[in-house]
Amino acid sequence: MAARSVQEGAFEVIDPSVLAGTRRDEFSVTAVDAAPRTAVAGRPKLVLVLDTSGSMSAEMAEGDTSRAEALRAGVEVLLRNDDAVDFGLVLFDHRIRQVVPIARNNRGAIMAALGRASPGAGTCYDALGTADELLRGEPDTGRYVLFATDGAANPGCSDGSREAAALRAAGATIFTVSLGAGGPFLDHIRSLASHTGPETPAAYTFEPKTSFELQQIFASVIVGTRADPL
Repeated sequence: MAARSVQEGAFEVIDPSVLAGTRRDEFSVTAVDAAPRTAVAGRPKLVLVLDTSGSMSAEMAEGDTSRAEALRAGVEVLLRNDDAVDFGLVLFDHRIRQVVPIARNNRGAIMAALGRASPGAGTCYDALGTADELLRGEPDTGRYVLFATDGAANPGCSDGSREAAALRAAGATIFTVSLGAGGPFLDHIRSLASHTGPETPAAYTFEPKTSFELQQIFASVIVGTRADPL
């Protein structure tokens, strides 16, 4: 069944009432605890905030595939837990491109949105604010954001600091993934992630070099959402 969508404001909102295939390929990783695990009633909510700017067509650091393709492969691994986690999606470049509201069994709608996405335009981090809006509209049964980008925000755009602070104040855990950034920008990406002390622990921020590393990271994030690991 094809995903249905409606135009809402400046971005496309995908109707999550689509069915995905039932086959799940095997993927073996050694998952690591990415955040404290606490027993809680209800399913955790995780919003993927993913960069679709033009530079995402560049190759991963070790050249095995493009950043955009690696991100899609990582999301496929993550969504194998859609029976334990309620997922949502925000795709962005210099503006919000597509939003998939948080819902159960949302894999089909999210992968359809990613399949339509193509790298283009600049980068603006106010997409984190859209994730905040999505999470605040849901019961607090564990709030999580996975933010993946490969470049600094353009001049005049939000750098995400205010939005990330609001998410953390609302009790959300933020994981950040840098796909090729370096220097001061990488330090900034790390600063957006959740903290357990003065420094950001490696458990909340990642810098994968290959597509396979990214898939391992996405699997480890699931362990940190209080859901069953792969």
